[in-house]
Parts: sequence; C-alpha cells; structure tokens
Amino acid sequence: MPKRWMAAFAICVLSVLASACSSGSPSATTTTSTTTTSNPGTTVPGLPTTSTTTTTPSVAALCAGANVGVSGKMASAAAGHQGVVVLFVNNGSTSCVFHGYPGAAGLNASGAQVVQAQRTLTGMMGGLSPGVTALPRITLAPGQTASAVVEGTDVPSGTETSCPAYPSLLVTAPNTKVSVTIPLSLPGCSGLQVHPVVPGTSGSTQF
Repeated sequence: MPKRWMAAFAICVLSVLASACSSGSPSATTTTSTTTTSNPGTTVPGLPTTSTTTTTPSVAALCAGANVGVSGKMASAAAGHQGVVVLFVNNGSTSCVFHGYPGAAGLNASGAQVVQAQRTLTGMMGGLSPGVTALPRITLAPGQTASAVVEGTDVPSGTETSCPAYPSLLVTAPNTKVSVTIPLSLPGCSGLQVHPVVPGTSGSTQF
C-alpha cells in the first residue's frame, strides 16, 4: 500500500474513534413523584383549623311528685255513659312528660276503695281514636295541662234493676304515688274504665 494511502487510512480511523468517544448514550430523565397524605390530627401552621361540636338535646323528665296538679270536671253524658275528665297540670318550672294511664278507683260514701277502673284505650266518653294503640308521650311546658277520662254506665245489665254509684274517685297521676280524691260521682253498672292521658283538656283524641 502506498504511504499516502496508509496515512489517509490512519486519519480516517482516528476520526471514527474520536467520533465514537464524543458520542455517548442519551441521558435519561428521572421524574420524582411525591404524594402528601393529610393527617387530620396534625395542625399545619398558617392553615385554618375546624372543630366539630356535637350537642345532645336534653330530654324532659317524667312529670312527677308535687309538681303535678290533679283536678276533675264532669263530661257530658251520652247513651247511658257518664264520665269524669281528670286534669293534670304541670306546676313545675321546667317541661316534663306525661305518658300512660292514671290510676283510678271508685270510692264509697265512707271513702273506701270499692272498685278499680279497668284500663282501656278508648270508650264512649274519651280515650284514643279507634285503631290507635300507641300511648302518646306528652311534653308539658310549665302551666300546660293533659287529661284522661274515667267513665261508667248507668244502664243495668242482665237481671239487674239498679247499679252501684261511686260518689267520688281516687286518682293517681301516671308515674306518681300520691293519690287525690275527686268529689265527682259516677255510676258503675258495668264497672269503671280509665283511658290513657292525652294532650289538652277533653280527655280524648276522638273528637
């Protein structure tokens, strides 16, 4: 090989090697992803904080004791039935709840109990509307009144020609132990009935 060709070949080889050295692998780009999880129990300076306050509503206690006033009035007679509307007033300084039946008994002329009134949901003179079986829970503000009816009949049954009469009633408000004598008379041909306490002063939710 002539010397000038060998020189040219050497220059070409050196050029190729220089090119290879100057070229490298493309640089890789690395992406870093950062996930931040909020911790509700951590307070971050400069950010507003929130607080949640849960308020439990107060529940009125049952009406009881000396805060319950008891009185009565006659109801209008109908179809041989007579009734006494027993009134219960909240004489306390806070609201309270009436629920259930009062106790009721017929007294004789000497003031002795001779018959206990049977508890029934409804009757001719008062009580709950037909088909209603849930006893109402009545919240009374101070001074408000609830009521219940005690009733009897003056129509003899069977071979009877006369019926007993009870010149007064002994009434105990629901959830109390103090009884009050109400000097109002009821006949007792078929015993006595007492209905649940209802809102208002009529002793009934029927009318």
